[in-house]
Amino acid sequence: MVSTTQARDSGDAIGLTMRLREFGGKLKDNILHGGGKGPWWKLRISTIIALLVLTLGIAGRVNNVPWVEWVRVKTFDIYQRIEPRKIQNLPVGIIDIDEKSLFEIGQWPWPRTVLADLLERLAEAKAGGIAFDMVFPEYDRTSPDRIADILRGADEETLAKLRALPRSENVLADAMRKIATVVGQVGLRTPLPDGKAPPSNRSAVKGVLGTGGYPYDFITSYTAFMGNVPELEKAAAGHGIFSVSGEYDGLIRRVPLISRVGKEIRPALTLELLRTAFGSKSIFVKRDAAGISHILLQTRQGNFSIPTDSRGRIWVHYSKPDAFNTPDNSGRLYISASDIIKGRVPKEKLAGKLFVLGTSAVGLVDIQPTPISERLPGVEVHANILESIFAAYYAKQAKIQEIAKRVGAEAKAKGLKPKSPEFIALSKAANTEILLLKDEDYYLKYPPIAVAIELAMILFAGLFMTVLIPRLGPMWTLGGIVTTGLVLIGGSWYLYIEYLTLIDVTYPAIVTMSLYSVLTFANYMREAAEKKQVRGAF
Repeated sequence: MVSTTQARDSGDAIGLTMRLREFGGKLKDNILHGGGKGPWWKLRISTIIALLVLTLGIAGRVNNVPWVEWVRVKTFDIYQRIEPRKIQNLPVGIIDIDEKSLFEIGQWPWPRTVLADLLERLAEAKAGGIAFDMVFPEYDRTSPDRIADILRGADEETLAKLRALPRSENVLADAMRKIATVVGQVGLRTPLPDGKAPPSNRSAVKGVLGTGGYPYDFITSYTAFMGNVPELEKAAAGHGIFSVSGEYDGLIRRVPLISRVGKEIRPALTLELLRTAFGSKSIFVKRDAAGISHILLQTRQGNFSIPTDSRGRIWVHYSKPDAFNTPDNSGRLYISASDIIKGRVPKEKLAGKLFVLGTSAVGLVDIQPTPISERLPGVEVHANILESIFAAYYAKQAKIQEIAKRVGAEAKAKGLKPKSPEFIALSKAANTEILLLKDEDYYLKYPPIAVAIELAMILFAGLFMTVLIPRLGPMWTLGGIVTTGLVLIGGSWYLYIEYLTLIDVTYPAIVTMSLYSVLTFANYMREAAEKKQVRGAF
């Protein structure tokens, strides 16, 4: 009985082995000889068409035509909607000229003396700094000297008293000197209006690190810059461009940290606010063969590096939109301007923070479409830029502290003395590990190698289908495509979540499915023609 069972099992194993060999032989024949339909190197019309589609797909990605760019960035938008940047307690805030502020203080624009009161309150609370997401190119019409010029029926004594009062611009300028203040400047696509002068201040961008000078062709350019009245320009600690422009579909994803008119290069509003807060005197542009790679702030503690794309733009890593017009300023960012002016905000809520002054009020708000929201106040875009930079900085510092704690724990466990050779070697290894930490590892980024990866995906998928569909058939190939596609989508999502790295799989998938459709249709037409020929033979 036992011997009969063993013989049966042995026969089943032999039969299975023979069936696997037969399947492998057929698979090899299909791949190498097309199932007896010709050698693998013989190109059919369908294969030529598929190769043409593949070539066009690769050319579209290499040249980055607008619709290809649109497809790619939409994938990244979905990632940010699903998993926005985590909300943290960061030293960034928005002073909001909201509906309540307009009701309590009056219509905009406010007298410059009111803005001076706002700066006085911030200075008293020891805020870190403030940037104006607006420009003041005209003199205040409510200034006493301007009122004296337009007031009718007043006697000369009254007019003389008005002209003797401090001008509104001087009052605001005095307040600006009490707190690090960055005035906004705007980039124009048209020439300056008659009677307007460009900004009079010298730019904080002092030079370029790397061979070849400034890569002017890579830097966002404008026709003209417009600044503020001279008194405010002179009193400000910094001057920054707050202009942002959307991409092909109008969304704000990447914002330039520097821009230019001709060869005059100026920093962005957020970059200037960071510079003044860190006590930096100069900004330098670091470049390589591909364009710009980093923006450097020279500080007392060393260079503060912000990685950018080749055009000097930062990918804004958005968090969930914040709530504004709240009665108790309960949002993470927005604080009502009137509450600060009237002293209703605790000083500890203002201390040490960098603020951007903007508005959410209806009729004044600068609405910008972003990946995280179709209607985001422009001032919140600037706040998200600052938060992205601080979040990256703190993440790197946390990693450094983690390395230091690990080394300390290891030294303690081994009982190493600070001056022992073993402790010195351990410390050197830790310092080397810290030096290898890259700033870009903590920022949302689209690395230069991503283009090569995406092109490789397109090429591999195209050649894979061109060879296999006519030989294995569409069903086997579709199974391979779906499996591979799921792996690539999972890999792309993993890189975003774990490494803040953006790799597009959408466009390679579109090219792949286009090739699949062409080859499957051609395979169907060929088989239909063969069946018709067989029927005609009988």
